[in-house]
Amino acid sequence: MFARTDRLLLRPGWVDDAAILASALAGPATPFTSRLVPARCDDRAHALLARPAEFDRPALLMMERTGTGAELVGTIALEDRQGRVTLDCWVRADRRNRGYATEAGRAMIAIAAMLGLTQLDAAPDGDPAATTLLRKLGFRFTGATAILHLEPDPHGGPVHLLAA
Repeated sequence: MFARTDRLLLRPGWVDDAAILASALAGPATPFTSRLVPARCDDRAHALLARPAEFDRPALLMMERTGTGAELVGTIALEDRQGRVTLDCWVRADRRNRGYATEAGRAMIAIAAMLGLTQLDAAPDGDPAATTLLRKLGFRFTGATAILHLEPDPHGGPVHLLAA
C-alpha cells in the first residue's frame, strides 16, 4: 500500500532501503553521508525491512517528495500489540518539528479507516512531543495510553491511497 500527501510519499520499505534506514537510525546526520553505522542499527534496519508485509497492518517509510526524488524522513506503522492496533511513528532527529509526523499520522488514520478499523491505540511513553502529536491527531488519553475512535471519512480527505 502507498499513500501520497502534500509533501510525503508513504511506501513500503524494501531491502534496498536498509543502508539509508540504518544510517538514519544511527544519528541525526542525513542518511546520505558516508560514515560508519553501528552494527545494531544495521541489524535493526534489516529486521524492520525483512518483516512480511501485511496489507491490513501496513508499516511504511515516510519519504519527503523533492524535485529530484524522495528523502527518508521516518517510519509509520499500524502494529498489533496484544490484540490492539497501535499507531507507531518515528521521525529522524534532524527532521523533527516540521509537521511530518502529523501529516503522516493523518494519512495513516485515513488508511486505518479505509481498512475498517474502528479504534487505534498509542503509547507516548512520557514523550511530550509524542503526546502533542497524538492530541493533534485527535487521540484521547486514558492514563498512559491514548485512544482514537475512527469513523469512515466519506470525502476521502487530503490523502491519496493506492493499494499495491
